[in-house]
Amino acid sequence: MKGIYIALALLFAASFTARLDAQIAISEDMFGRTSFTVKAQVLDSLTREPIAFASAYLRHPKDTVITSFALTDTLGKAELKKVAKGEHLLCIEYLGYRPVYKKIYVRGNYDAKTILMRPDDKMLKAASVSAVGTPMEMKGDTLVYNASSFRVMSNDNLADLLKKMPGVEVGEDGTVKVNGKEVSKITVGGRTFFLGDNKATLDNLPAWIVDKVKVIDKESESAEFTGIKGDKEKVMDVELKEEYKSGWFGNAKLSGGTTASGKDDNGFKERKDLLFSGSAMVSAYGESNQLTTIANGYNFMAPGSGMLVMYDGNESDVPSLPYNGMHRRWQVGTNLNSDVIKGFTTDASVVYSSENVDKRSRTDRTSFKEDGDLFDTSGEVENGNLDKFSVRAEFKKKNRKKTSLYFEPYFSWYDYNNTSTGNTQSLMEGVERNRSVSNTFSKKSGISTGGDLSAGIKKLGKDKRALTLDLDYTLSANDGKSTEYSKTTFASSGKEDIRDLIYDKDGSYSDIGGSLKYVEPFGKNWALSATLSSRYSVRKSTSDASNADGSANDYYSSVSDNYYFSNVGQILAQYNKGKTNVQFGGQARLYKNENYARSFGLDTKTGVDEWQTTLSPFVNVRYSDKNNNVYFRLSSRTARPSSASIVPTFNIVNPTRITAGNIYLKPVTTESATASYRGSWGKARFNGWMFGDYSSNSQVSAIWFDKNSIRYSIPVNTRKPSYTYSTDFNFFTPLSKDGKLQLSVSGGLAINRSVSYQSKGSLDGIDLDSFDYTGFMDNFWGDASGDRFYSGQSGFQESLTRILRTDLSIELTLNLERFSVQLAPAVNNSRSRYSLDSRANTNYWETFLNIRPSYTSPHEFEFQSDFSYVILRGYGSGYDDDYVRWNLSVGKNIKSFNITLTAQDLLDSARSLRRTVQDDYVQNSYTNVLGRRIILSFTWNFGKMDASKSGAAQNAMWNMAY
Repeated sequence: MKGIYIALALLFAASFTARLDAQIAISEDMFGRTSFTVKAQVLDSLTREPIAFASAYLRHPKDTVITSFALTDTLGKAELKKVAKGEHLLCIEYLGYRPVYKKIYVRGNYDAKTILMRPDDKMLKAASVSAVGTPMEMKGDTLVYNASSFRVMSNDNLADLLKKMPGVEVGEDGTVKVNGKEVSKITVGGRTFFLGDNKATLDNLPAWIVDKVKVIDKESESAEFTGIKGDKEKVMDVELKEEYKSGWFGNAKLSGGTTASGKDDNGFKERKDLLFSGSAMVSAYGESNQLTTIANGYNFMAPGSGMLVMYDGNESDVPSLPYNGMHRRWQVGTNLNSDVIKGFTTDASVVYSSENVDKRSRTDRTSFKEDGDLFDTSGEVENGNLDKFSVRAEFKKKNRKKTSLYFEPYFSWYDYNNTSTGNTQSLMEGVERNRSVSNTFSKKSGISTGGDLSAGIKKLGKDKRALTLDLDYTLSANDGKSTEYSKTTFASSGKEDIRDLIYDKDGSYSDIGGSLKYVEPFGKNWALSATLSSRYSVRKSTSDASNADGSANDYYSSVSDNYYFSNVGQILAQYNKGKTNVQFGGQARLYKNENYARSFGLDTKTGVDEWQTTLSPFVNVRYSDKNNNVYFRLSSRTARPSSASIVPTFNIVNPTRITAGNIYLKPVTTESATASYRGSWGKARFNGWMFGDYSSNSQVSAIWFDKNSIRYSIPVNTRKPSYTYSTDFNFFTPLSKDGKLQLSVSGGLAINRSVSYQSKGSLDGIDLDSFDYTGFMDNFWGDASGDRFYSGQSGFQESLTRILRTDLSIELTLNLERFSVQLAPAVNNSRSRYSLDSRANTNYWETFLNIRPSYTSPHEFEFQSDFSYVILRGYGSGYDDDYVRWNLSVGKNIKSFNITLTAQDLLDSARSLRRTVQDDYVQNSYTNVLGRRIILSFTWNFGKMDASKSGAAQNAMWNMAY
């Protein structure tokens, strides 16, 4: 009995001690007197790579309450803070991996060291099925692409992602087309990114941060405010993943390489020992501000390089460098999206760039003439440099229930210089007719400023009654100098013609336009809109010539001024109910186009007080529901001649191909019809559209040769109209239930009829030393209506050209967990028929067989290839050779770094040749291009995003809760 009492006493003491210990532990946790930190690093068990955004949390081994939670960073590290002393269950979870549970006892700061997670095959398969989703969705006027449905590599940018989307075309110059229509602006999260400079977004935004791509037919600011539908622009909005909408992130890329030896049939393959390309982007996203900065430079375009093409307000006055040739470019830019100004969204961007080009070219041309074909060959070496600076801003009122205000100002500056050396030789039946050499240097700089302003007010005593005012303005000025030296030798006489001139040039452009619109609602669904708009613009150009010794040369000096004044009145009735919108009405245009010119010591005026009128009806019909969108439109537009086309002097930079302006040119009027249909049936999508243009007074060139085979060209308006008709379609459907196998079919048909004018034979040349522009135009053109020219009295005849183009392409895409492949055959055909000379008729066929596979190994090596077999037919002997293009890359992700080795043009098939066929000649052009090359690229992705909005973290929390 005594033993029993002793045992009971010991048991009671042990129980009391245990309860006392428990009370002490709870007390420490409750009052925070003891707090520690638990650390761990989470790695993939196969690759030993860090696992970012895995969920790490603690709970009591016998409870479900989470006491501490954290997400792993890009290095796979997690830190759990304010951990109480005692026993805990450390839980590591991440979608696609088997969870890890580990009991730990915390007495102080605890390091769990490395925790390996094993992939969960069943979960990965389920996740890959759900991630594919629906590649395309239609929501009214918006086409939505789900980025998760298109497999991209770690090094891909937005341009690479878009190229995988059905119906999307991405050009090397940053042009994006969706179902054949060009995208005018790319935004990010609904905000402008470098204010619409599409290439900045395409080349700098990483593909892996994109959630959706939305293609929107967007109304103008005024149309959105008044409810009167108008001309829509196609806008592409890139929606980022939730975790990238706050925090900061960026990437830096450095590429280097060299060209490899290979064939060079025409001497235009460039061999460079050192190729380099570097780019960097940093973006910081907060609740009120979004700031992005880019910087890059290159002497070749590396795959995925972040290159930006600047937009300048009055782009037509800004010189441009040739697209071909070897380019070197440096640029920096900053873009800010802000809500700091109360009640307004503010977007601003600043960009500076400097670009240089070295271009070598050769042109072989055969011109068709009644007295014998003329063959000429010309070569040119050109070096140019262009510096640009641009500042743009956009201010938009947020609350637009009663009033609206929008303002977009800009300023730009440029500095340009170019040096070229050329030579030309012309032969007829193997006998030389002339030859020439030329050297030119030009320098030009200019500034431009302008803006768009839109303001409105509505609910003026009546709901939907509105009044809006839209204004836009442009002011620009430029000045420059140029030298032109040429020597032409005429074989028939042996004479030489030498020109050695210096030009001092100045130009300016001012333009202001505005429109006032009043909207009066009638009943529930009707509205009447009346709009008055005016535009006045002045373009001036002065060129003071001097001889090589510095003495003035009034004979080659010129002045060209253009004054354009336009007034338009429009009445529009609109019916808008639910899914249907119908508009009809008409507009009257009253305008005059005055030209003043002084050249060769003579003054000329045209269009003075000559008012012209056009009347045109228009109809717009829209219908849109969940699965269908129908659109039809009739409209009209007028375009005036450019300043270069009306300058009354001859351009003798190439003394064997001389051009001049025509002060009698009239504006071109075009009537347009557009119809489109977009529909969806289940997961299948169809887009079809038709365009038709009917143009009066189209601007073309009148061409003739003199007895020395010098070619002359002057712009003229056509008497007969020209027209263009085109129809295109795109069809997309998944071929498997999980959406991994997809089919896209695209095709199109285009018919074009145009008019041109050619001489009936050789005509008299022009004595450039005693040229009388007025006398020449009296003989060439006749009166202001061009009676001599159009009647054929001056020796010209009309030529009609008909062109038929057809194209068809098919894309079959398979997306698996680690492997994807795209098969994309395509065929294009172009047929041309010329009324004057059947020798110029053509029938071209181009066939492309493309295959683009990509594979990611279990150890995260990325393999990607682009293989194309190209078949050309109808181009003639020596140009119908088939060839193969093959690019291959291998990449590896190491933590937040990516290393990629790329072999471009492995088979050395890059072509420097381009063939051009016109109604009076066939031309082959050669330019310098890079041969095959080997490139090594390093990319670093960095930043700190909002991990609480990560999809992986949300999945982990959901799994923890349930």
